[in-house]
Amino acid sequence: MSDLHSAPIVSGIGYVVDDVAGTPPRAFEDFTGEVSFHVSRGEHQHDVVGVGELSEGGATVHEKMGDAGGKDVRTWRVTSADGTFSAEHVLL
Repeated sequence: MSDLHSAPIVSGIGYVVDDVAGTPPRAFEDFTGEVSFHVSRGEHQHDVVGVGELSEGGATVHEKMGDAGGKDVRTWRVTSADGTFSAEHVLL
């Protein structure tokens, strides 16, 4: 896993999902099971590795430290509007 991050992650702010495992996201199912994806907001970038599941209106991904079996880091809510996927750090 890459530890790419250029700034602290802010809760409640949407980040564009640039790719899921190197390819553009096509469906919420892309975020299920063990998953890795890249998000950005302006110049800020972050790689997310974790375990995801479908949830109402999107997907929920539990970001892990190190790999998909590591310690929980944060939770992301993935949604889509107009064909663009976005991820937001949420507090559960």
